[in-house]
Amino acid sequence: MITETQALEALRNVMDPELGRNIVELGMVRQVAIEGNKIRVTIALTVPNCPLRDQIAENAGKAIDALADGLDVEIVLTEMTEEEKARLRERLGQKRQTTGQFPAGNLNR
Repeated sequence: MITETQALEALRNVMDPELGRNIVELGMVRQVAIEGNKIRVTIALTVPNCPLRDQIAENAGKAIDALADGLDVEIVLTEMTEEEKARLRERLGQKRQTTGQFPAGNLNR
């Protein structure tokens, strides 16, 4: 029987094509649920209409299929929350610093 740890390790081989890092490292794997003969992996994308969503889902499915001998595999795609997106920006080192001169989020001078 596959474990959550094994599933996450397999998903480390699935890269986000735009960001060039694996989906586990990026915090995109929200949940791995194993119940009976089924494993469900929930992956949170940065935007709901991500143009590479099908590729990410397919690669994740293949990674889990390789381990899940005989298990039904379900890949669920959802959108990241604002908090998850903020953590992703931090992971990528793109957290913007504010000077206090302008309100947060205002990029105009």
